[in-house]
Amino acid sequence: MQVHQSEAVITINPATGEKLASYKMVTEEEAMRMAKRARAAFDRWRLTSVGERSDYLRKLAGALRAKKSEYAKMMTLEMGKPIVQSESEIEKCAWTAEHFADNIGKWLSDEQVKTDAVSSYVEFDPLGVILSVMPWNYPFWQVLRFAIPALAAGNTAMLRHSNSCPGSALYVEETFKNAGFPEGVFTAAITNHDTVAKLIASKEIAGVSLTGSTDAGRRIGELAGHNFKKVVLELGGSDPFIVLEDADVKEAAKVIADVDRDLHADAEKHAVKPDEPASVNPRLPDFLSRPVESGPRPSYFGTIIDREEESEGEIEDFDVPKDVVVPPGS
Repeated sequence: MQVHQSEAVITINPATGEKLASYKMVTEEEAMRMAKRARAAFDRWRLTSVGERSDYLRKLAGALRAKKSEYAKMMTLEMGKPIVQSESEIEKCAWTAEHFADNIGKWLSDEQVKTDAVSSYVEFDPLGVILSVMPWNYPFWQVLRFAIPALAAGNTAMLRHSNSCPGSALYVEETFKNAGFPEGVFTAAITNHDTVAKLIASKEIAGVSLTGSTDAGRRIGELAGHNFKKVVLELGGSDPFIVLEDADVKEAAKVIADVDRDLHADAEKHAVKPDEPASVNPRLPDFLSRPVESGPRPSYFGTIIDREEESEGEIEDFDVPKDVVVPPGS
């Protein structure tokens, strides 16, 4: 989590409330200079071959794994997930880099199309500098699952990460540098919302990718549309829980209780929450008003920095009430 003091972002350990670090926000002028460098880098990067980009992506995977422990610790401190989850996130990013390295040759190949013309085909061309606005819940993965394909396609990228995890943002930027990517191909800017709006309006930015709330998506979508910029929006929301007429309603009610309990604990991190059950089974409402037995769920206290602490922090016999009442609409 973070607090703002004038033009600085102060990160706070969400488990202990202790101050972690202070990061100076870049000014609008500095952010614009970063965008210009990214645009200049694009003019060169777009001319690299698919084979060259594949080599860079394999080096990126190596750079991620080389400092996995350090990067995982930063994620855990900034947003509170157990260290094993943070380490797995780094590994997932490294695997993704390798997967794209192995496949972008065929994915970016021209696609022949049958038409009345002598020759018709679909060609995949890069757009330019893509601005990414990313959330705190998966500090490395949210950035790299966007940046890897964007750079593989010949674009350059500029990151405005959540100000809850600026340390992770700078570490992602460091990873690209350690992998040998040319200067300006990937840039992280710690800045405010007003500067993001100015970046979207600038001629240097060709497109925007956002993962965030519906409200953030509405605002970014409006800015992108107003400035005729291509935009990708991944927004949090609700999913229906559908119980069909021939379902085991007792089991369905138990699943609803478990999902409701787990997602109330983790909904913000996963960006989803179950909606009111949509049922075509007339007996379900009656079951939802009865006590339902819900299974145990491991819990962790504090920020889990190493495996020993995680082992000590896990409660093997978590005391969940045996009768959990799930009211309709919960």
